[in-house]
Amino acid sequence: MKIIESEEDEDKKVMYKDVNMSDNSLVYYSFYAYNMIVSKYFQNIKNDFEADEIIPGVFLGSINSSYDLDVLKSKGITHIISVILGYVPAYPDDFKYLIINVLDNENNSISDVFQSCNNFINHALFEENGKVLIHCMAGRSRSATILSAYIIDTYGMNVDNVLNLLRSKRKIVEPNSSFIKQLNDYYKHRFLL
Repeated sequence: MKIIESEEDEDKKVMYKDVNMSDNSLVYYSFYAYNMIVSKYFQNIKNDFEADEIIPGVFLGSINSSYDLDVLKSKGITHIISVILGYVPAYPDDFKYLIINVLDNENNSISDVFQSCNNFINHALFEENGKVLIHCMAGRSRSATILSAYIIDTYGMNVDNVLNLLRSKRKIVEPNSSFIKQLNDYYKHRFLL
C-alpha cells in the first residue's frame, strides 16, 4: 500500500506544498524573501538541536534543529517537514524534505496540507523505517499544528488531549487560534461526522 501522494513523490528529496492564504499582500512576499535569506544564514552559524521527541520517531522543534547535521544523524532522522514560508533545505542530499509554505497568521488554511504531511510522516516511519523532524521557527505554532493533525488522524485523540500531550513534552506549544479551530474541524470531520 502506498501512503505517499504519487509515484513521482517517492523519489523526490525535496517537495513543496503551498497553503491557501487569503493574505497575498506584500507581507507574504516579504516573509518569503526574508525566510530564504535567514535560512541561508542559519546554515552558516552554529545551530543546536532543540527538538523534543513527541511520539516515537517524530520530533518537534525549532529551525535551529534542522541545521544540526550531527545530531540529526545521531537521532536517526531521515525526513524533515519544514513549516516555514521560503525555507531553503540545508542538506537535501542527506534528508527527504517536505516544505510547507505558510505564515503563522490567522489567514492561512494550514489544514490544506494535513493529509500531505500525514502521508509524508507515515511513509517515513512505516515504509522507510525512518524518523521525522517537524519544525517551524520556534516549534510552537505551525509545526505543532502539523504534528497535532497527524496525532489526531493516527490515534483519534481530540484537540485538547493532543495539545496536552505536546505541551507535556514541549512546554512552548501554542498554535494560533485559527490553527486550533482548523484542528477541531479536522477532528470533527474525521471522527464525529
